Amino acid sequence: MRKTRKLLNSNRESFDMYSNFSDYQILIDCIESKVTADNSIEACKALIEGISKTIIDRVDLRCRFILRELDNNQIDNISNAKSQIKNNTIKFVFAFKQASLILSIYHHSFGKSFFDAVGNPFCNMIGEIRNWKGDVSHGRVAPKMEKTSLELASLVESLTDTITFHMLEVFSLIDFSAGLVPDRSTIISESFVDKTETQLTDIPDEERDIRDFNDVLDELYPLPGKPRYSRALYEQYFEDYEIQLKEFLDNKELELSE
Repeated sequence: MRKTRKLLNSNRESFDMYSNFSDYQILIDCIESKVTADNSIEACKALIEGISKTIIDRVDLRCRFILRELDNNQIDNISNAKSQIKNNTIKFVFAFKQASLILSIYHHSFGKSFFDAVGNPFCNMIGEIRNWKGDVSHGRVAPKMEKTSLELASLVESLTDTITFHMLEVFSLIDFSAGLVPDRSTIISESFVDKTETQLTDIPDEERDIRDFNDVLDELYPLPGKPRYSRALYEQYFEDYEIQLKEFLDNKELELSE
């Protein structure tokens, strides 16, 4: 784990997230010490999984960049991953895939083709070894009849070092805060986009209010077989749309304050 350890130690002050990975040092120590081969492999899984969850947790799905770069299915998958992390129900390989996707869209240097071809099967493999033989996660009747070789543990360590080093290196180059405050016109445009129930749970409050306003307009002025009244008003008479929207928001704020 030489590359990953060096990366974490040398960048602790230049990238604040690295300092938060100090808890992972014990995993790196466990991987390298190989008290048992199975425990070393278990720690490899835990390290990749922890980094993957951290990357997913940093993403804000309201970001304009995310909405532009990903399709609805991809956004739903990441949203589900975030919920599963909170509930502690996320599967290892699913987390790794979502983290890889996030890194790939944010930075061109991320080798997604390698991760798809090698990383995904590798994570599947170490997950299976952990389930079959893992002492820490599942416990085994003594004496343990089948033991993993140290040579296999060394191979797993080598690949884990390559994977975690690349993930952390690219992670350090990403500014997840960029694009998190869309302008008013962008929010209004997003309010006309059909979104799934999962996506709607992550929209900003301002967009939610505008969607409510659009629904009120559409109910007042139905246009069967034609574009929505709210959208037609916005596109053809923008100033009128803005005036009515302001009145709607002012009235809503007044109701909440009473």
